[in-house]
Amino acid sequence: MNIPTLFGELKTKWDLMIKSSIDWLNHLTIRLGASTDPDSQKVQSLISSQQPLIIHFDTVLKGPTPVTTEELCATADTANDFLIKTKDITQELVQSSQSDSTDRSHADTVMVHRNEVQDQIEEIYRQARKAKPLKRGTSHSKMGASVPVVVSSAPPNLFLTTMTCLFQQQSSSLSYGITQQFIDITQLFFDNESFSSNTIYDPPLSDSDIEGLTASWNAVIAVFADPSHAPPQCIDFKPDNFVQEEAELFKIHDQIDTLYDHLETDIVRKSTSILLPNLP
Repeated sequence: MNIPTLFGELKTKWDLMIKSSIDWLNHLTIRLGASTDPDSQKVQSLISSQQPLIIHFDTVLKGPTPVTTEELCATADTANDFLIKTKDITQELVQSSQSDSTDRSHADTVMVHRNEVQDQIEEIYRQARKAKPLKRGTSHSKMGASVPVVVSSAPPNLFLTTMTCLFQQQSSSLSYGITQQFIDITQLFFDNESFSSNTIYDPPLSDSDIEGLTASWNAVIAVFADPSHAPPQCIDFKPDNFVQEEAELFKIHDQIDTLYDHLETDIVRKSTSILLPNLP
């Protein structure tokens, strides 16, 4: 695992994201000037909320250079935390920038760089996992065993949040095939990916169990592939925000790849059949 290269790529993409974000906010500030109409005041308020977050996280990320896998993953966690904490404000600013071509160009550039940072974060996690592969054996705990399981402190991710929402929306007349067991397994896979735990799910899963699990994942994908048929409570973007919709669909596809990777390593199978993902 080449830590300097992975960190260098993250830093390059991070710097581009921060610069484009500052340029965007400065442009909006200058264009709005001292305008007192409600829409302009709302944008000015959003800018005032976003700027301190940019300064804070940029300072934190430019701290000591990571030299270990754990330090690199911690740096990636910080970058991911920034994306999460600034997500809502960024979405509102993107919406406010749609009526002006220059505003929209700035917004599109920021979204591109945010997605690139997110991609690099995911790449760091993938490479870190390859450097410390999970294998069945005494080095792992098992769910239900006496070895304590470390609970993830990372913010809830898009896939798991949507899956939990669909589970809560189920009723006697509406089912997405999601069970608490499937949510627990999915959470476990994401925890293992971020090194929050090194756990193999036990008891063994049958082919029908795995089919049910992957079907529940497909229900999550369907929310982003066709939002018009999804419960409104489970849609994390505005229907007319195509930039965010595409970004989140891309994110979901990346997360489903992660889940299928862990499906091959983090469970005990009753059989050896291999299922391939059915992505839209």
